[in-house]
Amino acid sequence: MRLVPRSMLLALTGDRSARDDGPQSPWPLDEDYWLGHCEGFYVDGPAGRLGVVERLVYRSRADRPDIVAVAAGMWRARIAEVRVADVAEVWPAQGRLVVRTGLGPPIRASVWSRWQDGLRGSA
Repeated sequence: MRLVPRSMLLALTGDRSARDDGPQSPWPLDEDYWLGHCEGFYVDGPAGRLGVVERLVYRSRADRPDIVAVAAGMWRARIAEVRVADVAEVWPAQGRLVVRTGLGPPIRASVWSRWQDGLRGSA
């Protein structure tokens, strides 16, 4: 069973009267809030779907993340980092982040390759 991220639940159950008046901006009024609560959001790039936000990394500030860790690949075993500066849009109601660039190199190998490396080391 997959749970809906709290940020998406808040966006979907909020007061719709203000949102129905016109086109909604891709950035909500408090972008730091949504960047800090986007775990579980889909990540789209210039070439299409890249993955899902797995976690956020805070380094320079406590109220705004510096890096978004994106789980990519068929089984989401590859983790890549995207700088928050590369985030173009946040769509909380859709649970989606749009980035300007593709994913960088992975920071963690898949479970399968780590298991194979363990077999090679013991042989």
